[in-house]
Amino acid sequence: MRKLLLSASLCALCAAFAHGAFTKRIAFTTSGYDGDSALANFPVLVKLPGTIQGFDYADFGGTQNLVFKDSEGSVIPHEVDTWDTSGTSLVWVRVPSVTKTTVFHMYYCGSDNTANTPAAVWTAANYVGVWHMDEASGQIADATGHGLTATPAGTYAASSARYTGTDAPIGHARQTGGNANTKGYLSIPSYDSFNVGNTFTMSGWVRATGLGSSPRLFSRKQGYKDTNGWEIEMSTFTSLKARGANKDSYVVSQIPTFQTKWVHMAFVFNGGVLTAYANGEPLSSTGSITAATDNNLPLSIGSDSDGSEAHIQGAFDECRLLDAVASADWIAAEYATVASDTFVTAGDIEDVGAKPGMAIFVR
Repeated sequence: MRKLLLSASLCALCAAFAHGAFTKRIAFTTSGYDGDSALANFPVLVKLPGTIQGFDYADFGGTQNLVFKDSEGSVIPHEVDTWDTSGTSLVWVRVPSVTKTTVFHMYYCGSDNTANTPAAVWTAANYVGVWHMDEASGQIADATGHGLTATPAGTYAASSARYTGTDAPIGHARQTGGNANTKGYLSIPSYDSFNVGNTFTMSGWVRATGLGSSPRLFSRKQGYKDTNGWEIEMSTFTSLKARGANKDSYVVSQIPTFQTKWVHMAFVFNGGVLTAYANGEPLSSTGSITAATDNNLPLSIGSDSDGSEAHIQGAFDECRLLDAVASADWIAAEYATVASDTFVTAGDIEDVGAKPGMAIFVR
């Protein structure tokens, strides 16, 4: 009997060490991923509580008492985007390899002081800048830790504030301009030191109420005739022009209208070739442009680089600059992990390890 009691106690102790001081965990599966390729270091959005039965925020005690691990038990970084104990919380998790059968775990209810580096969610995938647009007003932080802070600019800068609608794609969003007379945009310092060059991907969610005169979604040009930089010009609510270093443009049409609706836009620059996506789908065949160039000018969201003209009246959310030529699978997943509640499915809450303060008695 003593051997049995000792064996059982040691098993409990081993379980406790295996899971740190946490007593609960939930398995998540990226079963909603439809791509054919495995996505390395992909940021997955976990929405809590979702459909998890028995989920209770009281089990956390704070966002620091939260750890994610891959299927091998290795800690993987996460970033809390929104923590709402009376509603839906949003957490970004860097998953080493995403397929339709990838499983990772969330550990909670307890604490083992595991170090977490939120910026690593993004930098491992080569994101140069990520702007969640969560701030209520003022500057917008760069989640990658690279310091590319987005600063409100233009005549609307002083009143640039959080989007007041309840339909923001991820947590909160940022209003960039009220109307044609209150021009506003977001200005981000030059990122040339990262050597992004002419192979990169720019993406973000946009909702517009007015376009003004040929406004820019994203731009590093002061004028469309400039022989440097790049930009995305919106011709109408359903079409755009993409430019590289020269004024020549690739026209893309049949975009799902973003007039008072949120649309996820992504633009993959690959030298002299550009591919545009809307809501995870390619808009047409790839088109030719003059390859983009670095030019030491700010990246503007909602205007041309210096804000002199071409403003969008509306709001932006979750804008990203990726130093890579994103695949079609990556773009589709970037959209789906936000838009689909079934991209990630959660298992039941499991009791793991032993309760804090567990003692072993040997008789």
